[in-house]
Amino acid sequence: MLRTGGVKNTYRLLVAATVSVAFGACILTDDMILCSDEFVSVQFRVVDVSGEPQDSFAVTVRNARTGEVYSVRQPHSGEGVYHALDDGFMDRIRGIAPLIVHGERGDREFDASFLMGVDEDGCHIQKVAGPDTVVVAR
Repeated sequence: MLRTGGVKNTYRLLVAATVSVAFGACILTDDMILCSDEFVSVQFRVVDVSGEPQDSFAVTVRNARTGEVYSVRQPHSGEGVYHALDDGFMDRIRGIAPLIVHGERGDREFDASFLMGVDEDGCHIQKVAGPDTVVVAR
């Protein structure tokens, strides 16, 4: 007669099966990377000469090398925060991409230069160079 070990072994078998099903499709080898599901945006602030945040600029992001214009969704935070680029554009960035971010509001405008790339794991966009704050004259 074959003995299975009763309830204790059945419980162990059930746990092992559950873990195998849950993680079976997520086997990592040494050369595989597991990326976070965080959505990264490279942000900068626009302020006037007194340091007050400036909102409501129409922003255009252009790849200076290719001329391609990226329609980057801009937040409406009321804090003068804008996005230069986000993870939604990773497939369009090759190597280090020079970007020109242009903003206009009435007779006021700004231009900011950024260098963007993808992090070494290939998971997220990252700023290589560029300003954290852009100052616009009155």
